Amino acid sequence: MIWSKYNILFVSKDNIHFLYNSRSNSFFELDENYYSLLSSVDKGNTQIQDLSIDIVNELRENKIIVKALEDDNYISQMQYLKRKKSFNSNNLSLVLAPTLGCNFKCPYCYEAGLPSTKMTLETQGNLINFINRHEHKTKSLSLYWHGGEPLIAFKTIQSIIYKIKDKSLLPLVDHRMVSNGYLFNREMCRFFSETELNYLQITVDGTEETHNKNRIHKSGIPTYTKIIDNIDMIVEEMPHCKVGVRVNIHNDNKQDYPQIHKELSDRWKGKNCVVYPAFVLPQSSGCDVSCLSSKEKSQFYIDLYTKFDMKNIEFTPFLNLGACSAIYENHYVIDPEGLLYKCWADIGLDERAIGNILDGINSWNYVSEYTIGTDKFNDSKCLDCKIFPICEGGCNRFRLEYKENRTPYNVCPIDENGLSQYLEIIYGQNNKKNVLIDI
Repeated sequence: MIWSKYNILFVSKDNIHFLYNSRSNSFFELDENYYSLLSSVDKGNTQIQDLSIDIVNELRENKIIVKALEDDNYISQMQYLKRKKSFNSNNLSLVLAPTLGCNFKCPYCYEAGLPSTKMTLETQGNLINFINRHEHKTKSLSLYWHGGEPLIAFKTIQSIIYKIKDKSLLPLVDHRMVSNGYLFNREMCRFFSETELNYLQITVDGTEETHNKNRIHKSGIPTYTKIIDNIDMIVEEMPHCKVGVRVNIHNDNKQDYPQIHKELSDRWKGKNCVVYPAFVLPQSSGCDVSCLSSKEKSQFYIDLYTKFDMKNIEFTPFLNLGACSAIYENHYVIDPEGLLYKCWADIGLDERAIGNILDGINSWNYVSEYTIGTDKFNDSKCLDCKIFPICEGGCNRFRLEYKENRTPYNVCPIDENGLSQYLEIIYGQNNKKNVLIDI
């Protein structure tokens, strides 16, 4: 038996001693003597065979001590389940960009300077054929509108949806959109209500003053009031469509979030609408804002809970195989010309295209890289990390950038110190002492 590599021993700011194992998700409060004993085992100063049988049995049950190859075998099991998840999808998932043009010029946009052409009728016909070629491989269709700003090409969206309704051999079971929200009107609301749009993501960037500095219209006019008024309209006209108001977080606006979350949550209380934070990711080019580090991200959530009394923050860790949509065999991003990609952020980069909707996949390099080569199971830093089982592994695209261009990256969504602070909060929520805290 050996000490598991997924054990974390730490002492809280209140001098409470803890042991956490990320594989079993077991969390113990320890008395000082027990903590000292296990610290000695962790450092190799005390051997497991010197422990009492009762202690060994308790530690074994919670994966604190394991057989020699057990942790490594566990990684193989997780990797197998992730591969199975990637290649066993019965749903065809398409991210469609009817145009790459946009009416905004946000300072962190990774799509700046792309052409504003719209998907032609010929390409739309090829799209329907592409969908129908998956009839015997998949059972359903999920559709996500993306851009640029997709509503610039609203007539194109209407045309595509009507064709899918009339000619697709796969039923549309999930219909979503990412929009900046500025162009919405009542005609669009009626259309998307009739065509059962079930989720709409609209971004704001902090309070009105901060937002107008970051979500910039190309004409220079302020955008905040128009977007908020449009969301007012959307939640009334499209009550069955959930609206996700995403607040982009970076170092220039993170202080705004508590205020804007309260204002907007109160404004749309009782509506099918949720306000949530999301971190801006540093792109290899075109990002002019200061992004948060892993430590700063952890502290951001901790501050929301402790300083601003936002008690609905979810700190509980869970086993995580990785959530990137690019890992799925039947997931494609499609640009206005009909080129196929795996990653949302690659759209418009012809060199990252894996094929086209007419001929299918003709380049397997990026398919294999996103599905297998750039995940957390192929990252030596991840494999050596104590919190590997509960971490999604971060963005595969950054690992790809490193492979191709040696671009430095840090994809860690949380650090060990941040996790220990999360666990302290869980401990306080449970209000239990001297027992295993079941998380």
